[in-house]
Amino acid sequence: MITIQLTSPSITIIGDPHSTPALPSLIHRAAAAGASAAILLGDIELRDSAWTRHRLAELDIAAEESNISVYLLLGNHDDYAIADRRRAETVNAEMPSAHSLTGHVRLLPHREVVIITLTTPSGVSRRVIAVPGAADFWPSAVEQWKIESTMPPELTAAFVIELDAQPIDVMLSHDAPTSLETPAVAKMRARSGRRIDARTRDEVRESAAIVDTYYSHAHPTLAIHGHFHVADDLTDPVTGNRLMSLNRAGQIGGAVLLDLETLSTTALR
Repeated sequence: MITIQLTSPSITIIGDPHSTPALPSLIHRAAAAGASAAILLGDIELRDSAWTRHRLAELDIAAEESNISVYLLLGNHDDYAIADRRRAETVNAEMPSAHSLTGHVRLLPHREVVIITLTTPSGVSRRVIAVPGAADFWPSAVEQWKIESTMPPELTAAFVIELDAQPIDVMLSHDAPTSLETPAVAKMRARSGRRIDARTRDEVRESAAIVDTYYSHAHPTLAIHGHFHVADDLTDPVTGNRLMSLNRAGQIGGAVLLDLETLSTTALR
């Protein structure tokens, strides 16, 4: 379990950044809106490159200037080998933790899913799970850095026991569940499914099914995901639980401010 002590009741959740130059501005705006932490939902395009190091340096400067902690969830356009090396360099690598990329930017676990406890200054604690990874819709020979699968980690029997022990308040993921999906995501899945080959289609379905196992066992009050680059929102008519899909960072619907005391969200503009 990871415990993060916050200095305000709010955090910011940010959709896939990819190559947007808007990240530092988003971090400044998140802090101005009262957030004490920001979680990115994957696809920052983490690479072993000068370009990535420059982007992380910019992000770190914005986080330091804003006095905000930034946490990265990995997506299908991130190099897991970099995260593996960072974990190996960590003294307590066998313990679940958020591994530092820079002074203020940390990687959330990418080979496993753990329960994260976010505690506000008033003492409200929220149990959160963050599910990394996804299959590629458009596998590309250009992405030679991708030497292994970026599929989400499988749900283990031991973790099912943890999920069943206490409710999960918030589920964050790169890919989206299937048992509940927003209309925009359903449309995107149907459209892309007609354009990809059978092997890729199977991998995409497997990835979504894995995410859905977490969703089905966690029963989160609020679930937020990226990956599809569409902003949409749905409330389950049976449970009242809410599902949000975020657009790409820097675009309308690409970031929200989450109040952990009420689990309400507002658009970060």
